[in-house]
Amino acid sequence: MGQSQSLEFGLIPYPPHAAVYMVEHQPEIVIDNSLVQFSGLDSTNVLQGYMSSVDANQLSGYTERLGSALGGLESVPNAVGLGALVISMILELFVGKKDEMSTRDILRRVFAEEKASEIRDLMDEYMRRLEINLRNTQLQLEDTRRIEAMLSPQLTRAKNSMLKDGHMSTRALSHWVNGAAFHTQMLIHQARLEAGDGARATAAVDLYQKDLSLLTDNYRTHVPDFSRQVETDGQDISNVKCNLELEGPKQYFLSVKRDIPALIRQHNTFNVMVSS
Repeated sequence: MGQSQSLEFGLIPYPPHAAVYMVEHQPEIVIDNSLVQFSGLDSTNVLQGYMSSVDANQLSGYTERLGSALGGLESVPNAVGLGALVISMILELFVGKKDEMSTRDILRRVFAEEKASEIRDLMDEYMRRLEINLRNTQLQLEDTRRIEAMLSPQLTRAKNSMLKDGHMSTRALSHWVNGAAFHTQMLIHQARLEAGDGARATAAVDLYQKDLSLLTDNYRTHVPDFSRQVETDGQDISNVKCNLELEGPKQYFLSVKRDIPALIRQHNTFNVMVSS
């Protein structure tokens, strides 16, 4: 396999002539960083980075406690993608990572102000089930099939609520984008466990790319900050701004689709260093 490529969707520079119109309000429609970093081909390396942050003098006790938390496993199979993300949540408890980008806070960051969300609850349930069944790939597969089939219609309802019922907002679109990215990773994990070809994951990405295009047009029309037509140098700044704000999610789905054949073949193992 060639050199791993990580997904990197950072700040996207705005055109100089548009900058003055973009200072007051820059909605954050992004896929959460924790989900992004565990969606690429180097997710196992991200996990190993947690190990390197442990002080050598504390390593012996750390690995013993970590092995216990992982159900007595000395190594964890399929420690890639969402499997790697869930393991990172366990590792954070021992590394003591408490910054605002903690993987354990992914749902809080994405759904901070939402009091009730089926998408959030299904994402939460799936991560909990993965953690419970780290040692049992068959149960992982059963849970993936079951919860994926529940998450998909919730994403469709959220999309239709924005497109057909007039409930478009920055928050609603952000929830949908993150849910769609998570659902795609579930389908990739399912194909990995089934030794499949990833056709369903690829089909899902194709649909989500089409949905995102429709949602972008609707967002530009209905969100007040983007409805104003501001002309400068012959360009519609509201359109320029909207396209830039959604460039990260667009690039995410393009990159994931490109990497699906390689991602489903990954079965990397996370090794817990057990003291002698």
